[in-house]
Amino acid sequence: MGCFFVTFGCEKESQLEKVVFNREEWLNGNERIRGKMVDNIINYSILIGKSKVEVLNLLGDQGDTVGNLSYQVDLGLKSGIMGFGGAWLFNLNIHFDTLQNKVLEVRCND
Repeated sequence: MGCFFVTFGCEKESQLEKVVFNREEWLNGNERIRGKMVDNIINYSILIGKSKVEVLNLLGDQGDTVGNLSYQVDLGLKSGIMGFGGAWLFNLNIHFDTLQNKVLEVRCND
């Protein structure tokens, strides 16, 4: 009698190389390139205290500039059975203080 195992959930593709935020690479890069910069953006508070205009200048217009901003990124995770469901995309969410219109918090969620 043989054993058969099925893996569900997400499988991490090769660990994404973490890179320092670079405006030109972010603006010209795809979701995977941007995903490599997320830790640097969050851990070094690169956007904290910046105005919406400053954030849009750094990260570009993502299509909806009303309220908080959100940018889709690929952190290298796969969805579905054994990772065959494709890329599991996350959002880099940028929250603004409503009174001063400055970045208050930056998070990455799925």
